[in-house]
Amino acid sequence: MCLINEDFTSEMVSKFKKIANSICYSYAAILFTADSRIGLMFLLVTFWYPNIGSAGLVSALIAVATEKLFRFRNLGGNLHIYNSLLVGLGLGATYQLDGHLLLLIFFASVTSVFFSVVLSEWLWRAERLPALSLPFVLVTFIYTLSAQSYVNLQHHVHPVPSNEVFLSVPIDYFLMALGATFITPVPAAGLLLFLGIFITSRYLALLAISGFIAGNTVFGLLSDTWYSALGVGIGFNFILTAVAVGGIFTIPSKQSFMFAMLGSFLAAMIASAMQKLLLPYETSMMATPFVLSTLMLLTVLNKRTTNIAPHLLLDNPSLPEASLERVRLAKVRGVGGSTPILYTPFMGEWTVSQGMDGEYTHQAPWQHALDFIMTDEYGRSYRTSGEFLADYYCFGLPILSPVYGQVSSCMDYLPDHAIGEVDTENNWGNFVLIWVNNQHSVLLAHLQQYSLQVKVGDWVYIGQKIAQCGNTGRSLQPHIHLHVQQNIYLGSPTVNFTLGNVVIRREQQRQFYLIEQPQKNDLLSSQLTEIKLAQAMYLPVGKQFSYQFRKNSSEWKTHFFTVILTLTGQFRLQANSGASVAFETTSSVIAFYDRNDVADVCLDLLLLNFGLTPLGNGALHWKDQPSVRLLPLPKPHKWFWKLLPFGHHLHCSYKRWWDTEREAWIQESVQEYNYWHKKQNVETRAVILPEWGCVKMRLRLNKDTFEAVLQDYGMVEDVGVHQIARNTTPFPESL
Repeated sequence: MCLINEDFTSEMVSKFKKIANSICYSYAAILFTADSRIGLMFLLVTFWYPNIGSAGLVSALIAVATEKLFRFRNLGGNLHIYNSLLVGLGLGATYQLDGHLLLLIFFASVTSVFFSVVLSEWLWRAERLPALSLPFVLVTFIYTLSAQSYVNLQHHVHPVPSNEVFLSVPIDYFLMALGATFITPVPAAGLLLFLGIFITSRYLALLAISGFIAGNTVFGLLSDTWYSALGVGIGFNFILTAVAVGGIFTIPSKQSFMFAMLGSFLAAMIASAMQKLLLPYETSMMATPFVLSTLMLLTVLNKRTTNIAPHLLLDNPSLPEASLERVRLAKVRGVGGSTPILYTPFMGEWTVSQGMDGEYTHQAPWQHALDFIMTDEYGRSYRTSGEFLADYYCFGLPILSPVYGQVSSCMDYLPDHAIGEVDTENNWGNFVLIWVNNQHSVLLAHLQQYSLQVKVGDWVYIGQKIAQCGNTGRSLQPHIHLHVQQNIYLGSPTVNFTLGNVVIRREQQRQFYLIEQPQKNDLLSSQLTEIKLAQAMYLPVGKQFSYQFRKNSSEWKTHFFTVILTLTGQFRLQANSGASVAFETTSSVIAFYDRNDVADVCLDLLLLNFGLTPLGNGALHWKDQPSVRLLPLPKPHKWFWKLLPFGHHLHCSYKRWWDTEREAWIQESVQEYNYWHKKQNVETRAVILPEWGCVKMRLRLNKDTFEAVLQDYGMVEDVGVHQIARNTTPFPESL
């Protein structure tokens, strides 16, 4: 009986913590923060006026109970809770909390949940827009107007605010406007709210100040009142609009900042108009200017046909520091851009004989093009005298499709002409034109006569043999010409493009690039996958492994990691601490990104060793730029990086080779960052065994050493057969 009671108590405590966290997150979400501790602080701020705070908390609890009772589908996040608690705060600011108001709050909260369910789905399906505080606005309008005829309600009388200056008049009005978000227009309360925003994001704090200044300036010019109670009551609309448009739903940039200020201007115009419209009804405009201006601006951005700044984040809104880090990392790795990505149209290692904007034929409007030849160790492209076509290494070699697409036109009846001669009537010679993604065409030119293995209408895949290298058209020697053009008409203006999954050899060093635009004289090849390495690094859903981890000579502690698949289809590596990171795997590379905010030094050690890892054969070098927050820095250093508006990143140089003595791959890196204008170095080293994967990791930072040793791995029971392999292999003692 005692054991049953303990289990029941434990279950009840767990449920209570879950509900408490949801409510705290909801308070935090009103100002676009995502920390339950900050949400708790916001909750306590609402109790500056206990009548208001109590009404809001009761509404939040009713919203949680309503959702549990009805179990709505597609109700993600805490939208229904924070809209309900805002309704409660609004009613608590107007009426005295008693039985009559509690009854009104009950129906208003349930209605707010219903509105949240309907509006969130309608807006997303119609324009992929967030519902924001629209349910709160509509429900409050309905219940405020209807409550005017409810004679049993007693009006709540606020304490008279002090006329003393808290900091300064302009700052006080900003803080009072921020406090009005929670219907607590008190400078001290606003300061606590601003502190919560600042801790969450320095850029959001900047947007909050700038948005208030921009909106208040317009409103002051229109109403000729700069510091008034009315301005305080609507000023939070300017703040929320700037924060939402410039920091949450767009990628931070100069353009998004200016667009956020435009949003604040627009919110001020709407507020000025609504002031006169609502005056006869004796009701507040609440968050209407914020909701209308934000939804309109997001819709406008969503209707564009060009991929230019400000860039929308409707599918994955997040704090500006996080979104900018994702974009920066993608840019460094060469992904996420609008430039077409092609793959090498040949096997083996070839030389770029003419790059983009080349001095010979790659001139506007065909400047975006590459020419490839094959050379020997002396840099020559031919054997013997080079007088005949057969002397050239690349003549007759296979040409591969660099894309997946459909052949729109082709030709291969022109004869290959002698070295030094050109065909000026047929500049491209024999060619094949491939239509890609209903957007662009890829041209491969100067093909060998009668070598085409495809015809018009055929679909081709990457790496498929489609022809042979020849010397037709305007070509002085056998080579492959590659470009991307605007449409399907031969000779159309070209567009910029890059090559994917390439290895470029310079000064006998092979460097891997996920995406790169090669230059003249570069020696490049397509990365060939090392099968055993790819198998060793394979992360299927359900794989679970553990490491023994320690700092310096401290005790070993066990850290577990499990590969999961989220409901949105994202693959993540999740630690038992709750820390997790997303990853993508192809046949050529594994890349980690989108690290969450839960601390886990062992997971960060893994990411610093393997954040971007090509799976190619042979000795390789490559570069990456992960966030500096992955480093196990002392707390003063961490606070230094947190205070920067957009954080900082490391400059990492990686290398990997096969160690024949250990029969393992050794992967090392040197990672640099600047701290107070002083360069700091971090070293990592990992050992990868073909049968086991990564068996050892190490990181050296100043005088500290962090290391991890593989303990066991297998598949979790609910995904596959439970097979845990124990670490009995005698790993080398030294990394």
